[in-house]
Amino acid sequence: MKNFLKRLLIILSVTFLLLIGAVAVIANLFEDRIGRALTKTINNQLTAELTVQGFDITLFRSFPNLSANLKSVRLEDTEGKPLLEAETIGFRFGLLSLFKSSLEIGSVVVEGGQLRILIDKQGRANYDILKPGETESSGSEATNIDLTLAELRQVAISYTDQSQNQQIKGAVQSALFSGAFSNTAFDLESKAQVQFEFADLDGIRYLPGKAVSYDVELAVDLEAGTYALQRGVLGVDGNIFKVDGTVENWETGTYFDLYATAEEGNLAGVLALL
Repeated sequence: MKNFLKRLLIILSVTFLLLIGAVAVIANLFEDRIGRALTKTINNQLTAELTVQGFDITLFRSFPNLSANLKSVRLEDTEGKPLLEAETIGFRFGLLSLFKSSLEIGSVVVEGGQLRILIDKQGRANYDILKPGETESSGSEATNIDLTLAELRQVAISYTDQSQNQQIKGAVQSALFSGAFSNTAFDLESKAQVQFEFADLDGIRYLPGKAVSYDVELAVDLEAGTYALQRGVLGVDGNIFKVDGTVENWETGTYFDLYATAEEGNLAGVLALL
């Protein structure tokens, strides 16, 4: 019996390695097609320029899915300045998607880069670069991007809102977002670790050099512009808080109705975090 089980494990191991090798070969055969399909689909939806220096496909880091990776990516904003620069943007999809008429992509991972968001005094955002309506690709080059998972790794963030006198700078060490992003109303789950440089709101500086983490679940309604916390845990320099409330986007600005509670800690400890 022991010899039988040992041989069975050897056979299964060899079979598994053969399957992995076969998948790798298949991915390489489709590599050019996937690269063309991705860049075509993205550019068809943007008014700004997207440039990519390289492309490859990986299997082992995203197994059992494949990851199509755009290398040295630069996306311009409405003024032709850098909006997003990334070492790698990986789009993940199932192996069987290779044999369909269109690639079905469900998640994206952005690694090693910078995101610069600017809203001017008139409320015009530099990230408003999507073409109105939907542009579809046709033929064998089509790609269906319906994201339910997005991830950021080691991405520097710069946010400036001149209309609200707000500026935030920091670095996202890791951030995960999951939800039906294509819907106007959906539940969003997210967790992240962020190292702040500062957060300036109306001339007051918050979180200078502070490490912040969170784990939240929100009910998002994009049409109403509301984000209601269903579950939330916030960590600031090792201090843990439970958070609740809502965020609403109004024509006159963004309104925050949030509160936090801590089972342990005192007011002096909380103020020291600001």
